[in-house]
Amino acid sequence: MQLSYRRWERRDATDRGAFGAPALRWCRALRQFNPRVTDARYCWVDGGNTTAVLVEGEPGFNDRNAEPDTELMQATFGMYDLARRIQDELWTDARVGARACEIAGRPSGVLVREAADLCHACGGSGQGTTTDGGGSSENVVCSVRGGTGRIRPARR
Repeated sequence: MQLSYRRWERRDATDRGAFGAPALRWCRALRQFNPRVTDARYCWVDGGNTTAVLVEGEPGFNDRNAEPDTELMQATFGMYDLARRIQDELWTDARVGARACEIAGRPSGVLVREAADLCHACGGSGQGTTTDGGGSSENVVCSVRGGTGRIRPARR
């Protein structure tokens, strides 16, 4: 599983009442256009000046070189007309990040395995996500319960 997190800040000339409609349209277009997208939703961050869009999907759903869809591009440019994208992050499942390190010939470290163990300990599915996706961060987000925690690498 991968998550895309984007924050949009309303331009000064944009009416707050008109700000949510393009975000909703964009989320709907993302779900319709890409079969790898399993969910796309937006929420207000600070009462009308900023929205966050969270898109969940299978690995590779965020391919920006894919053939553009007309409705998706209209929705995307509609967002840019009214807001500035101020944050754009792609969060990767901890196990996928660990596997990427192993394929590259680099040890993934104990930290990612402990992230999965942390999720098992809280009753989750073992889908802990490190904030940098590569296993070097000590901040972990539980994908089942949404809670955060800190873990420490095992001492050697």
